[in-house]
Amino acid sequence: MKIITWIIRIIVLLVLLWLALQNNQVVSFSIMDGLQFDLPLIVLLLVFFALGVVLGLLILLPKHLGLKWEARKLRKENEQNKLVLAQQEKMLGNTANTPIQAVEPMTDLPPFTM
Repeated sequence: MKIITWIIRIIVLLVLLWLALQNNQVVSFSIMDGLQFDLPLIVLLLVFFALGVVLGLLILLPKHLGLKWEARKLRKENEQNKLVLAQQEKMLGNTANTPIQAVEPMTDLPPFTM
């Protein structure tokens, strides 16, 4: 399966390279009346693609940081719950044969959606 995906990747790369070599004519890009650039079409497309990737990453950054913060908070809460369960086991003298009653999760909150 990995070979097939690599073959597809190589084919896509070769097609894109062929298109880039075919579209090498010079395009005039003007920002204002006096500011004008003469660039190959593929360079202009690459610049705007890179700008789109950077802007997309910047837009997704707050969501990523929020999810990372929430995951850190949940890990900390999980560790605290493990400590509480260990203390309860120690107090009850729990052996391997007697099960511990699990705490019911909160079900009155809506599910997390992105």
